[in-house]
Parts: sequence; C-alpha cells; structure tokens
Amino acid sequence: MDKRAEYKKNYYLKHREKYLIKSRMRYLYREYTILSEKVYLTQGEKKERMKAWRKVEYAVQSGKLKKKNCYCGEVGEAHHEDYSKPLEVKWLCRKHHAEAHRGAGIV
Repeated sequence: MDKRAEYKKNYYLKHREKYLIKSRMRYLYREYTILSEKVYLTQGEKKERMKAWRKVEYAVQSGKLKKKNCYCGEVGEAHHEDYSKPLEVKWLCRKHHAEAHRGAGIV
C-alpha cells in the first residue's frame, strides 16, 4: 500500500465517527424527502422534523445523548413520538422503526 492510501485509511479510522454521522445525515435527508412526498406534510411540519433530527444528532455528537440499542438488541435509530420534544426519543432498530412509522400511518 502506498503512503497516500495508508494515510487515507488511517485518517478514516481515526475520524470514523465523523464519517458515520455525515452518512447518517445523508440517509435521513433522503428518507425525509421520501416521507415528505408520501405523507404530504406542511412546510412547518417538515421544518419541525428536520430540527428534531438535527438536535438529536448534535446531542449525540456533544455527548448529551447516548445512542442505545433497540429492545431486540440491534443498533438503534432515534424515533420521535412527538417532534416538538426533540430529545425525547425511543431507540429502535431499522425494522422496528419502520414498523412504528407504518403503524402511525406515516409510510
């Protein structure tokens, strides 16, 4: 492996969390776009959701909020029951998160 490739690999490993957060934000934006098309949310509701997502991501980054696993043991995603309370989240795996949204008639 040449020096440049080795440097890139080490840099990625050292800053892995930053890359994962950026990746998660891209995923959330795509999911948000899909949800907004299916549910026909108003602009105010869309903004409220995005603010809640950003606040959770910032709280996790700053250490105010710890990521937890779903009750089934898988890695959890933040699920908001009420977007006006952005830091009150349930940690659900992707499968249970999708089921929670389907049950609420969102997806």
